[in-house]
Amino acid sequence: MSTQRANIDSFQDRGVKISSKQPERSAARETFIRSPASEATPSEMIHNLDTDEYVHKRKLRNACTNAYQVWGYVVGMVVAGHFSGFNRGYAYGLGSMIVAHILGSVFMIAFSMKLTELVTAIPFVGGFTTYAALVFNEDIACVVGYVYALYLLLAGAESTQFCSNVLQALLSPTSNLVILYYFLTLSLCISINLYPKAFFNVITVTSFLSCALVIFSLLAAAKNFSYNDAFGTSYYDSNGLQQASSDFLPLGSYGVFASIPYALYLISGFESLPYCVEETADIATSIPKGMTAANLTIIIVSWISLVVSAGMPPGVAGAILTHVFKLSNDQAVALISLPAAFSSQLATLYTSSRVIYGLSRGGYLPTILSLTSRTGAPYLAIATTSVIFCLFSIIFLFTLDAGSYLSLFVVATILLLIIYLVVPVAYILIKKRFPALNRPWRIESKSAALFVATLSFGIACAMLFGNVAFDYIWQWDLLWVLVALLCVSPVCYFVVRKCLKESPDRAYVSCLRGLWAA
Repeated sequence: MSTQRANIDSFQDRGVKISSKQPERSAARETFIRSPASEATPSEMIHNLDTDEYVHKRKLRNACTNAYQVWGYVVGMVVAGHFSGFNRGYAYGLGSMIVAHILGSVFMIAFSMKLTELVTAIPFVGGFTTYAALVFNEDIACVVGYVYALYLLLAGAESTQFCSNVLQALLSPTSNLVILYYFLTLSLCISINLYPKAFFNVITVTSFLSCALVIFSLLAAAKNFSYNDAFGTSYYDSNGLQQASSDFLPLGSYGVFASIPYALYLISGFESLPYCVEETADIATSIPKGMTAANLTIIIVSWISLVVSAGMPPGVAGAILTHVFKLSNDQAVALISLPAAFSSQLATLYTSSRVIYGLSRGGYLPTILSLTSRTGAPYLAIATTSVIFCLFSIIFLFTLDAGSYLSLFVVATILLLIIYLVVPVAYILIKKRFPALNRPWRIESKSAALFVATLSFGIACAMLFGNVAFDYIWQWDLLWVLVALLCVSPVCYFVVRKCLKESPDRAYVSCLRGLWAA
């Protein structure tokens, strides 16, 4: 109790306003806690919370990212999925993809609302790890952080492959230099990420170009849209015979659930919002405005991509524009796809490095990975992430067949859905336990907040367990993921918790948890 009291006194000395009264437990939960989120930048908050040498060596750049750059960052994480990947879902029928994307769009809006509230109330780069630590414990927080980090590393390898394949088609279509392009694209991304201010400027421009290209290119091809081609689906029945159908849902509910992972290509990445917050100025307005604009952009662009591209042959996994335009010049298609491919790789490297930085700063990973340069970039986290991207890409290139790729794709989707399940639960518990926590942006009505969280949780459950019910690959992959998490848990409990550091976000969480438990 004395340690908890010392933490509370320390926060009061550093400008975090906390009630000095500590009555019985029920009243303590109502204690007014005011975060300076709306009064100081996140970097200033970190300086106020802890100015010792450990944090000073791990200080990110001064916050100056605005709402436009937040928009560019979030859209950059998503936009490559509008050029490649989702088209494999057409094998289950356009109607199945439409239903799946309706669920995905509703989910994204609901999830974004509560995520915006969490980010502005608890503005730390720890992100999902911080939220889990606040309402569960450090061990669960460790597992949650590892889950999202692994998902991003897999996604980063895929984005590296996509960008390199685009460059291969553009610069050397007759030569196999894809590994060289792995190094080339990652080197460029590293160079930009080492200067965070340059990163946000570049990602905003490339995201804008990507959206403009996908909209104008696909609308130019819309005149060739064929209803019959769009809803014509070929599939194999239970007897192994090929069938053709023009029904809206040719495979029924199975087709809807089977197409959900591919529909997620159109939205996945928007959840990365927390990882730019410590570098964002005026988060009370920049985060909500940037996220709202990003949601609108993603919805508009994704629906254009989904519907207009539907005339392509079902199940084709190549570059979408090649089939939409039926161009003989693949280099022109590659040029159109390049900004989106590069945006995805650049933004995923940024997010992955910030996740590793946040885990390292809190002690969940070796603390050396959170050291920052004079420009405020976590250079060792960036380097480590880049090496893993490259290694995964090379391994996937030489070892994955179609079946193995599908299984790995399912594993990545399961990891993402675990995060989508954890955050609504954390949001509800934070709402309940800390009702007076200062929230610069919030869902005002308690019933509306509960509805939004329950809605996103329910859709995420349907996405996960609907596929598990229908597909044995999902059943086995989910089992292996759960086994892996069980194996990691003892490491978190017996090893990691002994290495945890009093980083600013962990100190703040400890104070809040102490007040709730008082």
